[in-house]
Amino acid sequence: MNITITANTGSHRGDETVMFQSTYDVPANETHTLTIPLPVGNYTSVSITAAPPYEMPHWVKSSQTWPIMKNVMDELERATKLHGPMRSPHEGYAVLKEEVDELWNEVKTDSDPKHMRLEAIQIAAMAMRFVLDITDEEDGTNQEG
Repeated sequence: MNITITANTGSHRGDETVMFQSTYDVPANETHTLTIPLPVGNYTSVSITAAPPYEMPHWVKSSQTWPIMKNVMDELERATKLHGPMRSPHEGYAVLKEEVDELWNEVKTDSDPKHMRLEAIQIAAMAMRFVLDITDEEDGTNQEG
C-alpha cells in the first residue's frame, strides 16, 4: 500500500505550492507507523499511522439490514420512553423472557411472519436496553456489582 504525504502552502484558492511530497510503501495488511522528516516551517518530522481498511461484513452492507436496524432503534426509543430504563438485571431478564415467550407463541401458532418479525424486533430492542441500562458500557460488568 502506498501513502503519499504532501505539504502545501495552505492556500484555499487552488494555487498552492507543494513544499514537500514523498511516497512511502507500507505493508497492506498490518498497521504501520512512519516517522517522516518534514522540512516545512517549524516541523522537523511527523508520525503517521497507516492501518488496513476495515471491510464491513456483507450482512452490514445488505439493503435488508439497515431497515431492520432502524426498526430496532425505533422500538428501543419507543420502549424506553414508555417504560423508562430497566432497573435491575432481574427486570431486564424478565422483559427479555416475556418478549421471547411472545415470539414463541407466534411461532407455535404458525402466525403471520409480520407478527413474528415485530416480536423479533422487540427482542433485539430489549436486548439493547439490557446492555445499555444494566451493564457498564466500558467493561461489560453489572453496574450493581
